[in-house]
Amino acid sequence: MARPGFRNHPKFRRLVHTLSEPVPHVVGYLELIWQVGYECGDSRIGDATDVELAAEYPGEPGKLCKALVDCRLIDEIVGVHYIHDLFDHAPEYVKRRHLREQGRKNKGLRQNLSVSDGQNPKNDGQCQTSPYSRNRNGATPAPAPAPIEDTNVSSCSEPDKPAPKQLVEFPTVGQAHEPKSWWLTESLVAELSQAYPSVDVLVEARRALQWVLAKSNRKKTARGMRSFLNNWVSNAHDSGRGQKASKGDKPKRLVFE
Repeated sequence: MARPGFRNHPKFRRLVHTLSEPVPHVVGYLELIWQVGYECGDSRIGDATDVELAAEYPGEPGKLCKALVDCRLIDEIVGVHYIHDLFDHAPEYVKRRHLREQGRKNKGLRQNLSVSDGQNPKNDGQCQTSPYSRNRNGATPAPAPAPIEDTNVSSCSEPDKPAPKQLVEFPTVGQAHEPKSWWLTESLVAELSQAYPSVDVLVEARRALQWVLAKSNRKKTARGMRSFLNNWVSNAHDSGRGQKASKGDKPKRLVFE
């Protein structure tokens, strides 16, 4: 969410001038992009297409992303785009989420380094060896590569836990190396049901799938699907559209053709 007075900021005024669009439209693009960053606790968006899909920009491809980079509202580093100073003005819950995610990643890195050095990652309650200490041969161990993030599985899951049960599959868009589909998992249904208790999340997810399949330009990236579905369920909750199914109903596995 934009801080008070942002509409008078020189960057915002320049962006409105560059795009030649009404102020409410430009505010909406920025809010949608920030919402993606808030949802995952990460300022990384992706390539230019990912940025414009996050903003749901209907105009000329590449125009919005270029304008955002030129106005320094988006930073581009080797073809990857990041929200500029996201955590300087983000709500406190987003900052806490970012710190938790960084803590999990650092914990995984320390465990990988300990294993590569012949150490027990659990260490049985003993003091853990620093990842920068020398091994028995006197050599400093090389840092282990960071684990590859799976866009379809929450980074909160532990490696020794079974994969979450998949319920509904959504087709997605993106680069050649990016996933072509995204699965709604049972764990995410539980999270959304807890946040929106009056909504039958699974029913709304199937409605969202049909809406996406109706037109090819409605497909999202795998990275943006969680935010898209959260917005969909939130709208159902606010409009009073969704209602819980009976307890005897069981979720069925739905796959698109």
